[in-house]
Amino acid sequence: IAGVAALVLQANPTFIVDDVLLALRATASQSSAPDNLVGWGIVDAAAAVAFQPPAPPADPNMRYELSRP
Repeated sequence: IAGVAALVLQANPTFIVDDVLLALRATASQSSAPDNLVGWGIVDAAAAVAFQPPAPPADPNMRYELSRP
């Protein structure tokens, strides 16, 4: 995971920690239904590097999170 996080940061140097976490979680194999057995699933390095987070909220004190169906 650390290696993929480093790739994401190298490809997107303006990302903050939340952006990297969101990229890893949103592109993992179980992103639609994480569970206690395999968590978020298998990381997809290529998809995580290509991931673009949603625009930040208008209120800088608000955080955005990965929405679950």
